[in-house]
Amino acid sequence: MKPTMPTLDEQDIALLQRIKRHPLLRARVESLLGVVEDAEGDLEKADAAERRGCFG
Repeated sequence: MKPTMPTLDEQDIALLQRIKRHPLLRARVESLLGVVEDAEGDLEKADAAERRGCFG
């Protein structure tokens, strides 16, 4: 079965266009998402992420 592409509404498209104009913000958002998606409630990882400066 062929995977389906997620559908994007106008708000999604507008946000993506705005983020693309700010590469540093995009990198920070990607970094934060990586931490959040990887942490899965693990407080040690969250503490390490905070120490690395990902949050705040």
